[in-house]
Amino acid sequence: MRIYISGRAELVTGPTAQALADAGADVVVNGRDADRVAQAVERLGARGGAADVGTAGGVAELVRQVPDVDVLVNNTGVFGPRPVFEILHGE
Repeated sequence: MRIYISGRAELVTGPTAQALADAGADVVVNGRDADRVAQAVERLGARGGAADVGTAGGVAELVRQVPDVDVLVNNTGVFGPRPVFEILHGE
C-alpha cells in the first residue's frame, strides 16, 4: 500500500515515526522526556514537542509547541498482556 502524505504534518505520540519520515511526511514527534524527543528529532530530521499527552495541561503544552498538525498517530496506549477480546470488550 502506498500512502501519499508528503507535505502533511504528522504528529506521532510514541516511538513509531521512521516510516512516516521515509514517506515524506513532516514528522512531529512527541514524548514526555525532552532529551529523548530531541534525539528523535535529530535522528529523523523531524520537529518535536515534549509534553505528557495523558493530561489536559500536557495536551495544551503540546498544542502550544506544535500548533500546525494535519494527522495524529496516537501511539501512546498502554496495555498489559491480555487476550484481544478482553481489550475489545472491556472485560
